[in-house]
Amino acid sequence: MHHALTVSDILLEIFLQLAQRGDVGSLAVLARTCQTFKDPALNLAWELPQPLSRLTTILPKHVLVCGEEGKTVNTRPLSSAEWDLFYGYTSRIREITVSERGPTVQSLLRLLASRPTAIDCAFPKLRRLTIEESEDVPESPEYRSLLGPKLESLELNLFSKVFEDEVVEGSGGAAAAAINALPDVCPDLRHLAFSWSTKIHTTPTWAVETLSYVVPQLRHLQILRCPAPDINTMNAIGLLPSLEVFTLESSPINAETPGAAMDIMDASPPYEFNHLRTLKYTFEHIINAIAFSYQLQNFPSSLSISLCIPPPLPLLRMLLRVLGQFPISDMHTIKLKQECTRGNPEGYIDDGDDLREPVTLNVLRPLLSHVCLSTLEIDVKLGFALTDGDIDDLSLAWPNLQHLALIQKAGWEEPTVTTQGLYSLVRNCSCLKRLEITINASQLVAVPSAIPAYGHRNDLLDALNLQDSRIGDPVVLSMILARLFSSSSFSLLFGPEATLSTGRLTQAHRSAVMYCIEQRRTAEIDSGQEACDSTWPPSGDVVAKLERAYNVNLGLTR
Repeated sequence: MHHALTVSDILLEIFLQLAQRGDVGSLAVLARTCQTFKDPALNLAWELPQPLSRLTTILPKHVLVCGEEGKTVNTRPLSSAEWDLFYGYTSRIREITVSERGPTVQSLLRLLASRPTAIDCAFPKLRRLTIEESEDVPESPEYRSLLGPKLESLELNLFSKVFEDEVVEGSGGAAAAAINALPDVCPDLRHLAFSWSTKIHTTPTWAVETLSYVVPQLRHLQILRCPAPDINTMNAIGLLPSLEVFTLESSPINAETPGAAMDIMDASPPYEFNHLRTLKYTFEHIINAIAFSYQLQNFPSSLSISLCIPPPLPLLRMLLRVLGQFPISDMHTIKLKQECTRGNPEGYIDDGDDLREPVTLNVLRPLLSHVCLSTLEIDVKLGFALTDGDIDDLSLAWPNLQHLALIQKAGWEEPTVTTQGLYSLVRNCSCLKRLEITINASQLVAVPSAIPAYGHRNDLLDALNLQDSRIGDPVVLSMILARLFSSSSFSLLFGPEATLSTGRLTQAHRSAVMYCIEQRRTAEIDSGQEACDSTWPPSGDVVAKLERAYNVNLGLTR
């Protein structure tokens, strides 16, 4: 036995290893071995994430009422002694997920709701609760019985039944009762995520009213995700002292024209979120995103906007102008995505040609004021018309850049970035870790005589997505990429429309390029980086050897 560890230390290490592997069976065996092992083994076994249906395994068999398929469809009442035994297990649980379908879960919820008054809470140590409803959930599930005083994270994805495109309003029943109980029952709640699944993406009035009443009382809340409440509640949420991340799943503004948006901006008071670190919001149309952004008294350091409809370029330019006008120097993340299919674009877009206008440096220029920017992601089904000089300007403006994603979704635009743009990013953005950009390397058919990026290298970037790039000579590209990016975890991706001079760039071509990069890395290790630097450009023999490796990897030669 190791002299540095006590017997208790060794046993605890054994239990922890079993828990990390999720070996519940072995922990159960240890719990039955002796009284000394029982408590630590059971604690670790039930601290693992549990589906609610697993509670049937700790109920007496005579309590379970099974259906034709052998599944539990109901439970009989428990005696006082049986409740004590049952509570001996439930009192250890730290995390529960309710996502199963069928009567088993409903019968367990009813059983927990009928617990004796002596048991104030069935799950006194519960830290995390996740509820995922489906269409077959009854009207009033007893979620209130799952709450406990130590609960820190609650995720509710409720389902609304829809008839003839109308949401059944009602009062919310037991679901509303559970939410209303949060301030009293769960005073230490840190994370609340509330979403509403319907076919028409509409949140019932009772849900908005309930959240408007409850959320401002959760003084320790740090992360909130919910549909948009009313204006007064939004301002009350802004005063929460601990709130750091706020995600709006619906729009607090609903305007269908720029004029209507201006009217709303003039009539509504500004929103102020003094303590927010991250703000995320989803709008059907960019008009509403512009109006809401304009009403923000101050921006958090991280902003993420999701749009349901691809934005016309003039409105995208307007939004970026709003984002760039705030005099905050530490804004480090801006994400703009088109990623849902709600809404009817015909109601908003008058001229389809707007969608084909490319994003230029002038469109992005307002964002240059955020000198601490570390993440910029734009993915809105528009093309980009940027030059190598434009990329150089961006890289000089954002020296702390870690993730740049300019997702090309509307075909090729001219002019386009070449490998010289990559050189600028490597030279000027030493912290770059992820890059998604389309380049035109169709003229890259020979190894350049000058060493790429004046000898600068990036040893942090581990994900390069060249999307639908045009590649001249893939072997030459592999040599340049191997010289620019030295991370051992480096990976390279291409989009489905990427091309070579000979046709479509396939997955096999990508694998062959990665193989050549790895071969160059091996050669660097063998000869030393200084030797590789001093011998750039590589000799004809080195290039020929790499070309053979590329062809062998493709299966063209042996």
